[in-house]
This record gives sequence, structure tokens and C-alpha cells, in this order.
Amino acid sequence: MDTDNLDFIDNTALKVFGIRCLKPNQKLLIEKIHNYENSTKRENLLALLSTGFGKSICFLLPSYLSNDISILIFPVISLMNDQSEKLRKLNIPFVLLKGGMSWEEKQNAFKQLSLKKSRLIITNPEMLTQESILTHLREYKFSFLVLDEAHTVISWGETFRPAYLNLPHAISTLNPKAILAFSATCNTETVDRLKELIFTDDPYVFISSADRENIIYRRVRSLFPLLDIKTLLESVQSRKAIIYCGTRKKCEIVSAYLSAFYPTRYYHAGLDKDERIKTEAWFRDEDGAVLAATNAFGLGVDSKHVRTVIHLYLPDNSQDYLQEAGRAGRDGLESTSYVLLNPFNKSPLYELFTTDGCIRSKLIQTLGRPLVEACSGCDGCEGKYTQSRGEQIVKKAIGIPYFHSRIEIIRRLMRMTHFDRNTVTRALDRAIEFGLVTKRFKRYKWVKNK
Repeated sequence: MDTDNLDFIDNTALKVFGIRCLKPNQKLLIEKIHNYENSTKRENLLALLSTGFGKSICFLLPSYLSNDISILIFPVISLMNDQSEKLRKLNIPFVLLKGGMSWEEKQNAFKQLSLKKSRLIITNPEMLTQESILTHLREYKFSFLVLDEAHTVISWGETFRPAYLNLPHAISTLNPKAILAFSATCNTETVDRLKELIFTDDPYVFISSADRENIIYRRVRSLFPLLDIKTLLESVQSRKAIIYCGTRKKCEIVSAYLSAFYPTRYYHAGLDKDERIKTEAWFRDEDGAVLAATNAFGLGVDSKHVRTVIHLYLPDNSQDYLQEAGRAGRDGLESTSYVLLNPFNKSPLYELFTTDGCIRSKLIQTLGRPLVEACSGCDGCEGKYTQSRGEQIVKKAIGIPYFHSRIEIIRRLMRMTHFDRNTVTRALDRAIEFGLVTKRFKRYKWVKNK
């Protein structure tokens, strides 16, 4: 591409998308995708980009410049809503195809395409399993078929989203000039499966560093999770915050507890559509907001001012963990990702967070991508755990350097925390399992220098 065309990309980024300066890697990727317009064969590209890279512009700008239609496939409604809202604000016409649309709404969408009033389609995999939809769409010429969060094609398609596995049929029907897949957290196994399922030929793989230098990784031996979360968020600078809770019930419990201290709501797949949209908007606009969420919220978050992400549970793999932790610090400012470790609920990642060595490097290496630069901050490199409020309370209840009986410690903890007997008993059992407390002749002692 010549210099004039590169200037044209910069001008389009500024005038249409309001971006004053593209990052060098963004510009390289946009240039490559834009050149696919003139290709005489099907092109395949897999872009492995760090969270916060700014990937949307990499497929939106070439799609905007294309003469043909581009179809953007997103995994979750919240992400479809987010992209739709962005395009509306930019006054870029688009067509939305999603579940629950009436016959009239679908016909109006196809009319917009026929009249060439829009060259962008936002949809999800399930819509492309409907032959009635494909019958209408095969009438048009497609430049790009974009798979956002492409790792979900494999991790979800092979479990609870079988529509993803039908994408090869949709691709064959629509016959786009290029297939573009984007992800922040594909590991080598997922990349290999994508090559088998989606791409007709080996794709060009564009890799940026998976490291987010502005995110600091911390680990907490959590004895009283609710109290520890409250303490971690006490500073105004630590909010906005997302707490990943694992289950719907835990989301609601965490939200109810924290609501007495911070503006807090919960988000999970059990909420109806309108409530989810309202919660997404509230979190985006509310200063200092705290959201207790399941992973249903993860892929739809695009708030640039999340300062803290806390994992009350650990996902089963580093792909999901990095995706969720990467919701923090999208504005480039320093942010923190905390893991509240629970010795009785071990995920495959538990050992990674509890053994010596750089947490950041180990996470990135599980994706098959080495850590290029020195670690910019993690508890592993500092050889410590972030001390929790719960540790301090249990230590005080035991009464260093004195020994006390279990029942006496439990009574003290109930008075100090105002939690019930079951909660404080679990806290003491966790302290023993972590090796923070030793038991001798039915009496307990805090381990020094632990």
C-alpha cells in the first residue's frame, strides 16, 4: 500500500471513528486487511491481540472502506449491544440480526442491505444456522466475515454453543473474500482447532504481545472473602471494579453485602434482557461502580476505567482468566487483578498461583507465547501473598504468641467480624489448610513469618 493510502487510513480513523492516532500494530493490521479487497483468492487471518489492544477498529475500519458487505459475528448479546451502540454514536449505518426479531424487523434489515444503505451486519452464530437467514444473505457479496472472541468457537462450540460448529456451512454459503478471526487468549491447542474448523487454508497469524504491562497480578489467601473484597475496594482509586463470582447465587450474595458500602449491582444470565442492558449501562456510566458478575458479563465489557478485577473463584484455564482479568486497565493506567485463593476449591490454575515464580510469565506461557519483557508487577516475582484483612483478624483472634482452643477462637472471630459460626469456622479451616495456623493438642497457633 502506498503512502497516500496509508494517509487515507489515518484520515478515516480520525474523521469517521474519532481516533487521532492509530497504534503502529493497529495500522499494520488494518493495512493488511484492507489489501484483501484486491485479492483473487480467499484470505484467512487470525489476530492474537492483547486485551485492550483496540481490536474493533482493526476490522471496523476496513469494513467501512469496503465496497461489499461485512458480517461481524459476536458470541454474546452484551457485546453485540456494545458494538451497536458504538456504531450509532459514530453515525455508521448497520444491520442487526439477532434472536427474537419479528418477521417485519428481519425484512426491514434485508431491505437496508438491498438498498445499500448499510454494509455492516452484526449477528451471532445462532442466526447463521437458520436457512431462511442464509437464503436472504447469499444474494449479497461479502468482503469480510469477522469472528470476534474467536477462542469461543472452540471452548463454547464444543460444549454448549453447537451453532459455532455449523459456521463452516455459513462461510461456504456467504463466500466472503476473507475470514478474520480475533482473540486475546487463544492457546496453541485452540489455534490448531480453529485452523481445522474455520479456515480453508492456513491463516496468516498476526501476534501482538499477550502481556498487559499496566495490570499488576496479586494473590490473596482469603479467609473471609466478603470482608477481603470490601477491604480491597476501600480506596476510591480501586474502583470501578468487577468481581467474578462463579455462580449466580454468589453474585447476589456479594452484591447484597457490598451494597452497604459501595454502589454495587450483580449481573448474570438469569437476568432478563432489559435488566442486563440497564445493568451494562449503569456500570458504564456510574462513578466508582462495583459489579458482582459471572462470566456472562466478561466478553461484553468495554468500560475503559475498570481499576480492579477480583476473582472470587478461579476459571478452569488461563484463556478465561486472562480474558476476565483483562477487563481492567483498558485506558492504559495501572490496574490490579486479584485472585482470592480458596484451598478447598482448587481449579487447574490453583497451582500456578501458589507456586514460586512469575505469575505473569506463567499465564502467558500457557498460551504458547513467551513473556518478552521483564515482569511489571506480580506477587510471584515479589515472593509474597497480598495480606488480607481476614488474615489479620484470625491472627489477632488466636492471640500471638498464645495458644487458644478452637472453640475460643471461633467465639472471638464471631465477636470481631459479626459473621455466623459457619462462616468463621470455614475461615479457621482455610487458615489451617493454607498452613497459616498449626494445631497442637487441640490448641491453635499462628505460624510465624508465613
